[in-house]
Amino acid sequence: MDIDLTARPRLADLQRLGGPAEAESGRIEAAIESALEAKSKKPRVTPPAVFAGREGYNTAFIGRLSVPPPKPVGRMRADVLPVEHSADSRLDYQHFSVVLSKSRRMAMFVAVNIDGQKSKKLAREHDVWALDGRVPIEAQIGEELYFDNDLDRGHLVRREDPNWGNLDEAEIANQDTFHFTNCSPQMAAFNQRTWLGLAFVNEQGRPSATAYMIDQKRELKNLEATFGVYKTYQRSIRQIEELTDLDFGELSSFDGFSNEERATRTRVESVLHSLADIRV
Repeated sequence: MDIDLTARPRLADLQRLGGPAEAESGRIEAAIESALEAKSKKPRVTPPAVFAGREGYNTAFIGRLSVPPPKPVGRMRADVLPVEHSADSRLDYQHFSVVLSKSRRMAMFVAVNIDGQKSKKLAREHDVWALDGRVPIEAQIGEELYFDNDLDRGHLVRREDPNWGNLDEAEIANQDTFHFTNCSPQMAAFNQRTWLGLAFVNEQGRPSATAYMIDQKRELKNLEATFGVYKTYQRSIRQIEELTDLDFGELSSFDGFSNEERATRTRVESVLHSLADIRV
């Protein structure tokens, strides 16, 4: 076999070891486009008019059980970024809402309604992230944070979670999740892990609420690719409230860990090795 030592391959000349994948190719192209965008300092912004009619998170989604979004208290109350025409400073999207932190320029918290029975599975194609035109650009962190380092753009509301209803609604929700208001910097390995918080009614009709926490302080401090084991903990909602200065209302009453702590005055937490370890 002749070897052409003069060849200088470009990205388009390379082949995946796993075979061709259009979606993967699209993500690479989108990543390059995002990097060029960050370098050129011309951010992509979604105009406010695009969000007309978005109702966001629905407090009464679980029938008779009302689940309001968290309420910032203490130091967090003063850190909420005001949103024009929104009394509670919410940015409403399709089936989810976001409240921003002024100091961090990213989400203070998100809240999403999930309907698994009406879920639509949508292919992940080009990851194109944008800023939200309803709030000042300088109040948001965009591509500049993720340029030329090992940070991933981590969805806070998972891309799949709000994708339910008819196909048009699901596609709108899918696109809405790709806004930097719904993004948090995460180490690449960390971002591959499943992490979530849930509030639901179990098979016996009993309301159940649970809370989880994953720590990536060491990885973010070093900003280097780390492939160690991340410990995931199920903790009480009361502990999460103490750590975050977010009031989850009556949800702790439906959390067995919180109720156990009230009864025993002992902190309760459990290391999770798989989804099977979760207690609801």
